[in-house]
Amino acid sequence: MTTKNTRRGETQKTENVVICPPCGESVAVATKEGQNRKKGLWPLLPRLTAVLPPQGREMTTCGFTLIELLVVVLIIGILAAVAVPQYQVVVEKSRAATRLPILKSILVAQQSYFMANGEYAVDFETLDISMPAGGTFNKEKNKIIYPQGYFYDLWRSSVTDATSVRFVSDGATYILEFFNTGTRKCYAKKGSIKGKKVCQALGGQQETDGASTSHDGYDLL
Repeated sequence: MTTKNTRRGETQKTENVVICPPCGESVAVATKEGQNRKKGLWPLLPRLTAVLPPQGREMTTCGFTLIELLVVVLIIGILAAVAVPQYQVVVEKSRAATRLPILKSILVAQQSYFMANGEYAVDFETLDISMPAGGTFNKEKNKIIYPQGYFYDLWRSSVTDATSVRFVSDGATYILEFFNTGTRKCYAKKGSIKGKKVCQALGGQQETDGASTSHDGYDLL
């Protein structure tokens, strides 16, 4: 702070140097010391002093350049492209794990029906089982279809006593199948990374042969 002495009777002025918070520039501001002293505002002067722009040039402002913003957007896009697919796989793994107890319950109901009638049921209406809410039974296709696109169905061999229950995910990305013989399978759609990872996450061991042309087979332990 620089003080200039003036003749008696004139107002004494003080020149304060204030640091501009946004850009760190020092700005000289003239105040009336005499008036401020009389009003008792001198201790509050740094807070009340108005910051004026330097004379002869425009005040500079701090901000981001267009290149910096583009770089940030690019980084966010790369992270999203990597994270979103991984997140979808994790969510689908959790959903697939909840399907296994349902398939087991359907298969137990089939075994009970076989013991009572000597044959396996061909549709869900004859089974004593409660399916998760939200599904619609399609009698023509013998499926319980859900709005999300997945469904459950029954299969029975016309030659042997073999039967199975299946869960088919939306788009047939992966298929879970339980047989009455105790065999459990997971089929991943060829070229589907999500389907493959789901089957592997459930403990599936890939088959060396016997897989279909559209799906890769995995044996569930």
